[in-house]
Amino acid sequence: MKVAVIADTHRKHSLELTCLIELLLKEADTVIHAGDFTTGIGLESFILSGKLIGVSGNGDQNSVSELLPEKRLVTLENYRIGICHGHGTIGKTVERAYAVFQDEMVDIIIFGHSHQPLIQTKNRILMINPGSICSKRKERWYTYIMLKLGYQHITTEIKFMENSLIQ
Repeated sequence: MKVAVIADTHRKHSLELTCLIELLLKEADTVIHAGDFTTGIGLESFILSGKLIGVSGNGDQNSVSELLPEKRLVTLENYRIGICHGHGTIGKTVERAYAVFQDEMVDIIIFGHSHQPLIQTKNRILMINPGSICSKRKERWYTYIMLKLGYQHITTEIKFMENSLIQ
């Protein structure tokens, strides 16, 4: 199963986000978004179809937080995946994301917030932050992660781009 992992898109216009999700679904079976969509308008059909799995973040409007929780657990290809945005005031983003699921049995934690791509393990849990496909801030490239889940193996690839997939 191929999963496009994104976060921190910060789109104010729903058409931009809809086009981005449709573009990613050409190379992936589903899209996981780790929060900070900004607007939730137009997301309902993707959520209902199961093609978009997401959580709300600290920069999201009410239209997003009414549709999506701040934390969620999903199982894809027998892997338990925890998803949160990772915002807060204490510690580093990766530590906050890990703490959200410390009492859960998870294989993978996906989070955002920092706009910095990261793939690492922590206490046997794969930690993934896709960076941002639309708002790179101080990073050199726009990024997202392609996650491939297979029987007894996982492949992750950070996709680095000079230009955002949407303007």
